[in-house]
Amino acid sequence: MARNIKQDKAKGRKVKAKKDVRFKRTAPVKQYIPKKKIEEEGSAAELAAQQKEQERVEMKRNNLKNILLQNQKNHFKKEHIDKKEITKKKQLTNKIDPEQQKKNLWAPKSFDVHYTTEDTYVEKTTEQELQESAKNGEMSGFQLAIRDHLKGGRFRFLNESLYTKDSTESLQEFERDPSLFDQYHIGYQEQVKSWPVHPLKFIIRDLKKLGRITIADMGCGDAELHQKLSFKHTIYSFDLVSTNKHVTACDIANVPLEDETVDYVVFCLSLMGTNYPDFIAEANRILVKGGKLKIAEIESRIPSNNAFVRLISKFGFDLVSKDTRNQYFFTFEFQKKSSIKEKNIVITDAPTFVCFIVNKEIIIIMVVDNNNILLPLISTKVLYSPFDVKWVPFSSSVLTVGHSKDKGDIRIYRMSDIDTTNQSSNTLSLQNESRFENKIRCCSFFDSKNQSNRGYFVCGDFAGHLSIWNIDRMDSPITTIPNAHIGSVNAIDCGGNSNSQSSSELSYSIATGGRDGKVALWDSRSSFKSVSSTHSFSHNISQGKLDCWSVSLFGSNIIAGYENGDINVYDIKTNRLVSSTNFGFGVSSVNVNERQGLDNIMIGGNESQLLFGSTSNDGIIKKTKEIKGDGICKFVWSARYSPHNPSIFSIAGNDGTVTMYDNYKKMDQVKLGEMPIIALDYNKDFPNLIATVALNRLISILISPK
Repeated sequence: MARNIKQDKAKGRKVKAKKDVRFKRTAPVKQYIPKKKIEEEGSAAELAAQQKEQERVEMKRNNLKNILLQNQKNHFKKEHIDKKEITKKKQLTNKIDPEQQKKNLWAPKSFDVHYTTEDTYVEKTTEQELQESAKNGEMSGFQLAIRDHLKGGRFRFLNESLYTKDSTESLQEFERDPSLFDQYHIGYQEQVKSWPVHPLKFIIRDLKKLGRITIADMGCGDAELHQKLSFKHTIYSFDLVSTNKHVTACDIANVPLEDETVDYVVFCLSLMGTNYPDFIAEANRILVKGGKLKIAEIESRIPSNNAFVRLISKFGFDLVSKDTRNQYFFTFEFQKKSSIKEKNIVITDAPTFVCFIVNKEIIIIMVVDNNNILLPLISTKVLYSPFDVKWVPFSSSVLTVGHSKDKGDIRIYRMSDIDTTNQSSNTLSLQNESRFENKIRCCSFFDSKNQSNRGYFVCGDFAGHLSIWNIDRMDSPITTIPNAHIGSVNAIDCGGNSNSQSSSELSYSIATGGRDGKVALWDSRSSFKSVSSTHSFSHNISQGKLDCWSVSLFGSNIIAGYENGDINVYDIKTNRLVSSTNFGFGVSSVNVNERQGLDNIMIGGNESQLLFGSTSNDGIIKKTKEIKGDGICKFVWSARYSPHNPSIFSIAGNDGTVTMYDNYKKMDQVKLGEMPIIALDYNKDFPNLIATVALNRLISILISPK
């Protein structure tokens, strides 16, 4: 039995102490560590320490930078508030004209803004302060940042304008205001600084290797080619505005040179304008036979090299070489093989598309023969039933609304990967989508010219509710207005989507028409989360149904069309019915010509008719023109004027066709299927694009040069 040490100690017995092995000293075991590993671990530790120290210094620098920036913001804000208070005091001391005050009741207070494609709205007082500070040399870093932001926005706006207008129109604008070109040129120079490489440097390098020749620099800017190579070559420099003595101001589609007088023509980032094929034709005219054509363009503007080469070859050129290795710029060199008799080349084979990218969106410029005015570009079959379509402002995307399985569908599709050689392979890519509890019947975007409205749209459903959404947050509506109408909301139109003088005043207004026969006006001016009903117009008739099929909000008037054939004009400022007219057929579509206003109202319906009316002094709509037959189908679901050309309009019919007219004469008709096309919309920002939806679940994009 083991001895109990505690008992032994208690009885006074001697106990032999046990050795405590825990503190026994033992010789250390030597572990072999390679010398290379020791060096690696040492260098890694040093690197980690250096990285940690660098992060600490960077954090300290950022904190200091944020503090300085915040101080600058506070200082700028204080100055801005002080000046506003001074302005208010001055306004209080001045007498207010009661008549003028009455006229300005609908005008938003302190909403005087400048617009740029950068989505920037800046108050005039802010810009005046920047100019005053610049004169006094007192601009802070924050003010300098705002100034640069404004310059960039103006440059992008002018750049888009150049690409979407005829060069003759651009020349006239710059002649009226040469300062626009200065703003563009300054913005261009700022953009160039951020480029990793400029294609003009390669062109200069290649031209230095040649013997003495005559060169035409088309769209020369500040004539850098002349400054670098005039010692060796004879160079003519052309652009819309003369920035120095070397530049001749002209339209590069018609330069002041004799036929066959130059050996080399250069287009360096200058194929700008919807009529750019005229530039190529002009190059053919001034080049000697065998002369060279050099083109450098941004890669994103030429998505199909083969289509671009085919287009240039139709103007009497053969491809000599192309360089597409650079990820930013493509360069092409062509040689003139023959002269062309006319500038207006008739393309006899399949239409050629050339796509340019502006603000990361697609603009399509098309060269077609005279027989094809309206061509389908994209047709996509979807798995739900779309009822309405609208172009998303400032984009190449379309918003469609409808339903599937008793739920509402809201989807945004984008034009992408356009194949310019095979249109049948083109499709729309889904960009965003959302499901809603009720089937959706119609939609409309708020005034896109108003910055605070950008991206917001309103939907009406079959249950009579309204809902407001934002394209960037489509998980749920911002607000819902229940029971806006008893029964379906058949039509919606938002204020400000016109060129009328009152459009800015009504940019927050919504006009709706429902199955209950009522026309309602809604105001979201305070915020989109609290939309209130301004007025509701009831339409009492003795015969027929009360169904309101269409509404159009233009200026301070709502034009409403009814199933029984009535067309009513309401004044939303006085909240009264101005006039009521009946043309004898159900009015399914009402559209106002944006440039001619209420003097030209297009009315489509269900009796194979398309009427045009004008309001008289008493507000009554009187028929001015009528089209029967000539492409008019039995039921016109939608009729829309082109926002770019007031004499052109298109209609969507129940026979699956889209028909385009110019000055009331049929230009072209395209059949997209057998089912009715129930909605049609023109793109207000990018010319010549039309979107449609049909009852066979087909979403189509059409394009026209008109």
